Amino acid sequence: MKKIGYLLLATQLLMFCKSDNRKFNFSEFKLVFENEIVHKVNKEGDLFDKESLIAKVYKDKGVITDSEGKILVQVNNNEILDVKGNFLFTVNENGEGRKNGMVYKWSKEGEFIMNEKKTGIMIQPMNPNSCQLASVLLFLHNG
Repeated sequence: MKKIGYLLLATQLLMFCKSDNRKFNFSEFKLVFENEIVHKVNKEGDLFDKESLIAKVYKDKGVITDSEGKILVQVNNNEILDVKGNFLFTVNENGEGRKNGMVYKWSKEGEFIMNEKKTGIMIQPMNPNSCQLASVLLFLHNG
């Protein structure tokens, strides 16, 4: 009987851990380049380009949709996938990853670093929880 109880507990823990791998974790932030706001995300997940709503981020579903509700990308175990489930690039919960031979990360000051070079792109305020989403947005914006 104890074995069944442990098995049920282990199953619930695995389901909980698996579901966390499909979520975006973030707080309100903006991406700034040369003192100009490139993107802004509010706490509800609305993504703005300048002042226009261009997309929506769903934390619990781990997806980003366009303004009409069509899924653009989804996160699964630090892999960013397109709507068909095709691999696009890797980015971990700290915003670090690889894409087409490029290595990227965020500095402690909130600057986006690409191949060990400063880019001038800043996340404000710097919150490590928002860096994964910020990296995804930069790559979606720049193709």
